[in-house]
Amino acid sequence: MRKSLVAVVIVIYLSFIYPFIASAIEPMRETTTGKTKGGGLWQELQHKESARQEITTGKVSFSLGADVGYLSGYTLYHITFDAPYLIKNNDGSYSGYYTINGRLGKGESELEFPLDSYVGGVNASLGKKSVWSIDLSLAKNLTKNTGKMKDSDWEPVYVLSSGQKIQEKTVYSESDTDMDALFFDVIGKYYFLREENGSDAIGSVGVIGGYRYQNLSFDISNVNQWSPIGIYSSVYVGGKVLTYEITYHIPYAGVVLNWNSPGKFSLDLLGAYGRAYSKDEDDHILRSKRSTAKADGPFYSVKAQGAVSLSRKLSLLLALEYLNIEVKGKQKQVWYATTSEATAGTTITGIDYSAKSEQAYAWTGLQYRF
Repeated sequence: MRKSLVAVVIVIYLSFIYPFIASAIEPMRETTTGKTKGGGLWQELQHKESARQEITTGKVSFSLGADVGYLSGYTLYHITFDAPYLIKNNDGSYSGYYTINGRLGKGESELEFPLDSYVGGVNASLGKKSVWSIDLSLAKNLTKNTGKMKDSDWEPVYVLSSGQKIQEKTVYSESDTDMDALFFDVIGKYYFLREENGSDAIGSVGVIGGYRYQNLSFDISNVNQWSPIGIYSSVYVGGKVLTYEITYHIPYAGVVLNWNSPGKFSLDLLGAYGRAYSKDEDDHILRSKRSTAKADGPFYSVKAQGAVSLSRKLSLLLALEYLNIEVKGKQKQVWYATTSEATAGTTITGIDYSAKSEQAYAWTGLQYRF
């Protein structure tokens, strides 16, 4: 489902930007006169030469813009813990809970938070075209309802008929989401290899280094819970039941390929790899239990970003990006009030924890060069 969603976003986005790319690279000539549309051959040559000189002379420029797009994806966390076994009887019924030969089994829990939302932001760039640049972007979600949060629990099961130890999903729930997200990215690019192609196109190869920040905060409400194997009763609880917040800090490095046709169109293809550091907090309000975790792990992203020149100062930006984050660490759980589960202050540490996020982001915007 997730891969299909990303594929749909890519297809729709490429179908959207194709007309802009085609119009930017297609020569605009009149077949009857042999002159260029919009002012003649002399004016076009002047425009090409002016744009070409900006690259070859190394003029520093500053640009500022605004953008809007759509984010698709999720962030989830998964924990593994010791738990007593359910017994699956010969008639298919369940009973429990027990240890097997004095040993506990392994239970698992996973919470998946959707990120599907419209996003708006601002961007800025300083640099010498096809030589170096420093780019900044800041964005925030424009829509808060991102879909259904999914919560799944698996418990260890001992099958009496075979003596097999398995896991079965015993609890599943879906809840409404209200997301507040902030995204920041700063990236430096340096092009160390440039090649001219024909009279006015320049291809470049470079390296990149940057830092990415993401803060994702959720209010979860109106939970609808049931048991896939029928051992627990279905339940619905209205109102806010959980809050969750995760922050990712990601330093990264990579490579960039650039193709530039002065005065028409430019395209950057970027690939990045880095280390993600995360910190999260989950407050299960109904259980008076707060869970926190710190983790780290690999990050990678691929991105295509184009700019279509609308005039000498104004450009239309188009971009598509996919990123993947996977981190591992330990979780700590603390009950802050006495419940049927535990007394206030009860603490469990050292719980195996992992988090993952996949994100596909397509956006467009305008950027003005000063």
